[in-house]
Amino acid sequence: VKEFINYYAKNIDRGSKPIKGVVKFLEWAKSKQILMAVCTNKQERLAVDLLKKINLSQYFEYIAGCDTFDFNKPDPRHLTNVIDIIGGDINKSIMIGDSEVDSQSAYNAKIPFILVEEGYTEKNINEIPHKTLIKDFSNFEKTKRYKNYNYNKCNYRIILQRFLHHQIVYSAKDNCRINELM
Repeated sequence: VKEFINYYAKNIDRGSKPIKGVVKFLEWAKSKQILMAVCTNKQERLAVDLLKKINLSQYFEYIAGCDTFDFNKPDPRHLTNVIDIIGGDINKSIMIGDSEVDSQSAYNAKIPFILVEEGYTEKNINEIPHKTLIKDFSNFEKTKRYKNYNYNKCNYRIILQRFLHHQIVYSAKDNCRINELM
């Protein structure tokens, strides 16, 4: 295991790139002053290194890996602790993920879940509980469910958990209602 982790660490960015629309989405979120953090089952040091190597670290305020806490996904505290750390509200949160572990984490935390297609799973998308399905992040803020929503009215928090197939949690601090997003 140690040998694999060492090899993985040395090659972490090899072939790694954000899925379609992620960089534009992150820039859009940053322009709306949406604070973002990372929550992943990668080791924290590996997640930090990957973000730096693929030039995405500037978008994030906090990074939580599998070794940041005494628990990780699908334990809901992995998500809820990060939401608390960045000042979000669990009752105004949405998670975007790409696997059954992400789905289970969101449902365990009682957060609506948006599934990104083609994630790290062998399950069919119909076998993974989700509220909404998206193919990628192209024009995410303009999608049918979100185009009528005024993001300027909410103080959002986003948690990104993976870099090729991304999971994100939105958490609003103010009076925005989650059903406006869903």
